[in-house]
Amino acid sequence: MIISSILSLRYNIPRRASRILNPTLNLLIKSSISSSGCHPTPVFHIPQDLRTIFEHLQLEPLIENYICCPQCFFLNGLTESVTNYQPHCQRQNEPNEVDPPCTQSLGKFIDSFEPHTQNTTNIKHKFIPKKHFIYQPFKNWLSRFSSRLELWKFCININNPKFLKVPLNVTSERDWSGDTSLEL
Repeated sequence: MIISSILSLRYNIPRRASRILNPTLNLLIKSSISSSGCHPTPVFHIPQDLRTIFEHLQLEPLIENYICCPQCFFLNGLTESVTNYQPHCQRQNEPNEVDPPCTQSLGKFIDSFEPHTQNTTNIKHKFIPKKHFIYQPFKNWLSRFSSRLELWKFCININNPKFLKVPLNVTSERDWSGDTSLEL
C-alpha cells in the first residue's frame, strides 16, 4: 500500500497504473509468503483502488462541501440524502430587517438510471447545485502544513547563523526582501 501511494504522490503515476500495480504487489506478497512456508494469521490484502489506500492511510485532507447561494452566498450543508435539500435558499433575515428572505434557486434535481440498466426501478434522484463551496478546517490544514518536511528543515536551520543571510538589524522594508522571507 505504501509503495503505490508513494509512487502516486511523489512520481504522479495515474490511477490506471495503480490498478495494475496493486494486484501485482498483492500477488508477489502472497507468492513470497507461500514459498517461505510462513502462514500469517490475517492474510494481507492490498486494495485495488488507490483512493481506498489514500483513505486507509489518511493521506487525503479533510474537506467539507457546502451548497452556496449564488445571490447571498449563504452556505447550506451538502449531504448524501436528497430528501433534505430545499431547491431554494433558506436564509432568514434578522427580525429587524425589512428585506424579504432570499429565495434564490440553489440547483436542480435530476433523475438518473443505474449504469448498464434501463430498469425504471433503479432511478437515482440527485441534486446538482449551481455553486459549490469547499472548505478545509484550519486546524486540519495547519496540522498538514506543519508536518511537511520542508517546514521542519526550515525550523531546524533557523538557528544556524549561516542560514540567515540578512542581518537582524535591518529596516522593515528590507526584512521582507531577504532570501529567508522570500522562501516563506
